[in-house]
Amino acid sequence: MGQNFFFQLLRNELWRKGDVPDALTFEEFDVVNVMAREQTVAGLVCNAIVRNNVRTGDDNAMRAMAVKVNHERRAMKMAEVLRVLTACLDKHRVNYVVFKGQTLAELYPEPVMRTLGDIDFYCAPADEERARRAVEQEMGVTVDVVELDKHHSFYYDGIRIELHYRMETFGSSRHQRYFDALVERTMSKPSSMQIGALSVKTMPPMMTILVCFKHLFNHFLVEGVGLRQICDMAMLFSRYHDEIDADELWHHLSMLGYAKAFKAVGALTVKHVGFPAEAFPFALTKRDYRWADRMMKEVLKRGNFGKYHRRETQDGAAKSLETARIAFGHCARFLPLAPWDILCLMPRRVSVTMKKYLA
Repeated sequence: MGQNFFFQLLRNELWRKGDVPDALTFEEFDVVNVMAREQTVAGLVCNAIVRNNVRTGDDNAMRAMAVKVNHERRAMKMAEVLRVLTACLDKHRVNYVVFKGQTLAELYPEPVMRTLGDIDFYCAPADEERARRAVEQEMGVTVDVVELDKHHSFYYDGIRIELHYRMETFGSSRHQRYFDALVERTMSKPSSMQIGALSVKTMPPMMTILVCFKHLFNHFLVEGVGLRQICDMAMLFSRYHDEIDADELWHHLSMLGYAKAFKAVGALTVKHVGFPAEAFPFALTKRDYRWADRMMKEVLKRGNFGKYHRRETQDGAAKSLETARIAFGHCARFLPLAPWDILCLMPRRVSVTMKKYLA
């Protein structure tokens, strides 16, 4: 029952409707709590428990409240770091957009309950060096320059910030060129959104959906993803379904080789986190739902970025080999969803991951 209650609470928090348990036993709360942590949705689930006055016993009620308060504090801290970062970039006239993370949290009923990790921003290639100098001079940080995959990184007030010189990685060079051209067109006309009291530059809905989907699927193939990323996609579909041109989206997905994979992720949001099928931009088939069920088994098994239920937990050669084994297994099983790009991506992504762990 614990797993059923977990999904009831998660869906209730996302859509503010649906049944929730009147009470959770100690054992049921423990199952729900472990799943929420592994899937990086603890804030959402605990907020649903508190908001619906689910009886859990005094100790567990305090645990749920502590998770809620910690999420609120983290969100406040990250909002201030984002304010400092964007002020620095604006001062130096860097052409940038903020994406993922806080921009996705704003789509939720209570943004502070979406678990936040890093702050991600992308800057146009011509502005990359200027952006690095600006943050080092203005924010007093040292940028860790890594020409390995798609971003450099630095820390400010304990928060990791990633400076992207590429938004997402594709296996096929043709797909990469097509996607990069989309990004550069976006950079000429960025959108803006409110994050609390701060207005930030970000991507328009179409590109946000493409980037977040590809980010999810890349990590799913190589290591694994948690339900946080799947909830993000559901929130994107819900907020922007009236603003998206389905024909244009399908064209981009087809040109990138990921149309089938996108429908599988859509079916996953419908069947497992409660997004209404009629609001998804494309008709879903039984085959899409079968792929979604296969994906969900891996999501529940591996958790956020594949961190859980592994034999090797310490960084090093053994963990790198295990990651490579997991990645090859995922790529082989899910190859039909994006065959050409996955074939091209396998050696590239595995190489990057192994270098990261062996560094």
